[in-house]
Amino acid sequence: MEEIAVITALPNGKENKNTSIKFSVQSGYIPRNSSLVFLPCLGNKGAVAIRFQFHNSDICVVNSHLAAHTEEFERRNQDFKDICRRMQFSQDDLTLPPLTIMKHNVVLWLGDLNYRISDLEVDHVKDLIAKKDFESLYNHDQLKRQMDEEVVFGGFTEGEIDFQPTYKYDTGSDQWDTRSENTIAHYFL
Repeated sequence: MEEIAVITALPNGKENKNTSIKFSVQSGYIPRNSSLVFLPCLGNKGAVAIRFQFHNSDICVVNSHLAAHTEEFERRNQDFKDICRRMQFSQDDLTLPPLTIMKHNVVLWLGDLNYRISDLEVDHVKDLIAKKDFESLYNHDQLKRQMDEEVVFGGFTEGEIDFQPTYKYDTGSDQWDTRSENTIAHYFL
């Protein structure tokens, strides 16, 4: 593991002491289609993660790109589980088993998770967006439903969703997607 020094300074008006905090950093990468890690079930998606120790806390930050398309939520669930199982970090004491993502005190998970708004017609979604009825939209969010059912992201909490979901737009305009497939909006969190 590498050591990185972080220098902190107090704002003006306070005693200006610089404090050096050292922590260890280690990273991992799981591509979805790589013979190196024998994970062909993940196709062209994957994850990268970094872990570090800050004082007495083990912290892991994960960035992932999960399977796309509305009907593929079960595949996204499996991608999450595979990443949690396969991403491993060696410990300083090599006699100890590697740490997996969920063995950290704090886990921050970001990325294009690709969970969608489902069970609503496109026009109804657009109407709810226009009315800024984000709560109704969020109640149809696949990730929220999977978390509520404790299928994925057990123990994680998500901040309040008080913004409209992302949506495809016609190129060079602010007009919603007018292509024939007219896909439904989703939250990129």
